[in-house]
Amino acid sequence: MAILKMFVLVFTMMTSFPIVIGQQVPGSRVIVTKEIIDKINDWEIARLREDLLKANINEIRDDKGHTTWKIFRIRLNSVGSLTAHVTLGTGSFTWRASLSNIKLSADWLYRHDDGWLLSFGDDGSLGASVGMASISINVRPKVSNGLQVELDDCSAHISSLDVRVHGSLLSWIYDIIIPEFEEEIQRLLEKELCKAAKTSMSKVKEKLTNLKTTGRVHVFHTDFLVDYNILKVEVTPQHIATYHGLSVSQGSRSLYVTEEVFSKARLTSGVCVELNGYVFNNILKLATELYILKFVFDYKQVIANKNKKNAYLSCDESLSSICIGTFLPEAKSRWPKRVAGLRLLATSAKLEFASGSVSLRLAGRLSFTAEDATHVDTMFSAAVNVTVPIQVKFEDGNLSPRIANISGDVTIDQSHIGKVMTPVLKHFYDVSPQIIIQALVKYLNDYTVSFPIELPRDVQFKTSYVILYSTGIGIEADLCEKGTSGCSYTARSSWVGDHLDGKLTITDTIE
Repeated sequence: MAILKMFVLVFTMMTSFPIVIGQQVPGSRVIVTKEIIDKINDWEIARLREDLLKANINEIRDDKGHTTWKIFRIRLNSVGSLTAHVTLGTGSFTWRASLSNIKLSADWLYRHDDGWLLSFGDDGSLGASVGMASISINVRPKVSNGLQVELDDCSAHISSLDVRVHGSLLSWIYDIIIPEFEEEIQRLLEKELCKAAKTSMSKVKEKLTNLKTTGRVHVFHTDFLVDYNILKVEVTPQHIATYHGLSVSQGSRSLYVTEEVFSKARLTSGVCVELNGYVFNNILKLATELYILKFVFDYKQVIANKNKKNAYLSCDESLSSICIGTFLPEAKSRWPKRVAGLRLLATSAKLEFASGSVSLRLAGRLSFTAEDATHVDTMFSAAVNVTVPIQVKFEDGNLSPRIANISGDVTIDQSHIGKVMTPVLKHFYDVSPQIIIQALVKYLNDYTVSFPIELPRDVQFKTSYVILYSTGIGIEADLCEKGTSGCSYTARSSWVGDHLDGKLTITDTIE
């Protein structure tokens, strides 16, 4: 049903995102607007008709004194037109369905026994036509050990009922007297329609109770456990919003969002997933504390990439090529058969968000090494303090970051090969700093990751774009039902975020 699909949509989106004691603070907000809820409701109409035709309607019976009658094995044979819609309120919403031209069949049984002289019974089948039926259920979502759904009220109304009796020699007589019972049959049938609707709704409650609220995300070559348990639900006349914890754990260490900050932007259509900047910074903080926020370019990678001949300490003499050894003669002399490796270990890292931009501020140590298959020796190392503008893109269900540029300071303060910034190397860097920076950016972007946001299998993104807020990242999207006319994906934006000019200041303190 539409309500089930809407909540499954929310949780599917949250469980696919990479990313307690005391009161948890939300790290993510998912907003589903009235427009999307109406779309989902429309998509579900055909399935709702199928569910109704398969519904098991309980028997209708009445016992009065010595007389018993019942109508059982009630089967819904056909439904003419079917409409349904959701009305959002404050704290709850109402689902209504209207059905017309309903045909049903059933078996009936009648017994009278006064215990003395008169005993009579008969049975047969009947057909009934319902002119118009309507069902209304008030739904109140709440959070209590997970997301729960309370079905407060249900009302059903049948506008007209026409019953015809079959299967008995006295059917023509029963048809004459059956109108006397139709009001009671109608009342009991309305009660059973509500029961059938609530039974269908109970599937919602069961699936929501069984939804997983933890998952793993693999980043920095490490698995992080993410808890995206739902903390609260907000229902307004314009949307339904769910708020999720998004704590991050690795081993015995866990970090939680400490401040609830989301944008003030108002969503009028589509869906929006907004991620608090604290979530990303908690991942970065854990990674630095565990010494796993690092970058390594080693011997195996150089050998595997035949285009990285310039990483050798000895140049290919058959070609007029330039290699690392050209600028580091002392290293070339000591380790002529090796390649140059690079290892960056971050000691602190934090994303800083502003409207339309996000930058990574990173401090750490950068080591340049001389490597072969069995040896790694440090040539020199430098303290690094840089600002890295990040651009992000959301396309076809994937959120991807990339490095736009690099600015900051690199201070060479440890060396086993003497002074590093020789006049030759300093001149080479001074005349082509942007070329070197862009080559480094291009190389680093070869190792970026993307995070998929999955939807239920019969739903896909129609349009999408990413927004950078001062509080974090938001993804707004429109959805459509797969296989329907006009349901194809169109990206509404490319990379978002500042580019800025890169400038690396390299200082060699070695005398």
